[in-house]
Amino acid sequence: MPATLQEVHTYLADLAKTGRDPVTYTQLANHFDMMINSEADVGFWSRLLEQVSRAEHARGNPLLSAFVVSGEMRVPGPGFFSLARELKRFSGSTERDKLTFFTEEMKRLYAYWQETTA
Repeated sequence: MPATLQEVHTYLADLAKTGRDPVTYTQLANHFDMMINSEADVGFWSRLLEQVSRAEHARGNPLLSAFVVSGEMRVPGPGFFSLARELKRFSGSTERDKLTFFTEEMKRLYAYWQETTA
């Protein structure tokens, strides 16, 4: 059975609350006993992570899907930055801009989620 929006949200929020490092897309899928073997699988996770971040954005919170990164680059995929740009949270264009935004978003995520559990 595929992971639900609420399950993924809870898992990512728990990572932030406990100060854990981001997970890769593969680690996320494995946590839910799923795999990423096809473009359809990539699309499933991309849509789910987008929904998680849209919900958090609507609440005025940091983009929780920043906690899911590529295995090689250790930053979120292009969809994350496209969404951040669409939501008017990111306006950069270089890899350095992306890294800076990601680093700051992670700081905001840790601060927000650790504060909400204190």
